[in-house]
Amino acid sequence: MTTADAPSARRVTTAEQARALLTEIAAVLDRLEKTLLDETELMQSGRINEGLALSPRKQDEAGLYMRLLESVKANAVALARFAPEGVESLKTRHGVFAQQLHLNQTVIATVKSVSESLVRGLQVEATSRQTLSVYGPGAAPVAASTAARSPLALSVRL
Repeated sequence: MTTADAPSARRVTTAEQARALLTEIAAVLDRLEKTLLDETELMQSGRINEGLALSPRKQDEAGLYMRLLESVKANAVALARFAPEGVESLKTRHGVFAQQLHLNQTVIATVKSVSESLVRGLQVEATSRQTLSVYGPGAAPVAASTAARSPLALSVRL
């Protein structure tokens, strides 16, 4: 089945169709779990660009999984009748997948937070070097930007 097919339009009427649908969604879930684990591992080890490169594949697999999940929901009665053990197995796997997804999202949120903190820190560091403290009238400290000041020239010859 390709991603262009409409899995939610599927109608399960036999035990073979039920097993085929459950086998297909399990295969997609296997690929999606592998991609999530790879992305999580790359992000945790600091290989951010490599982890980000997995995003398109993750999105494609997640989209297909969601469409197949809709098909499973639409055929819940038939699946429970023709392949109850497969339905229970899928429920269990989906629970494990939800935990892996939570871990993946936590790692991505942490990486984003750390990256933002680093960028903010660099910005503060870069701008603090351009600001000098000087004393103005009445001996009150005043911040002066080096960008606004003209260079000072001294002549050593009198």
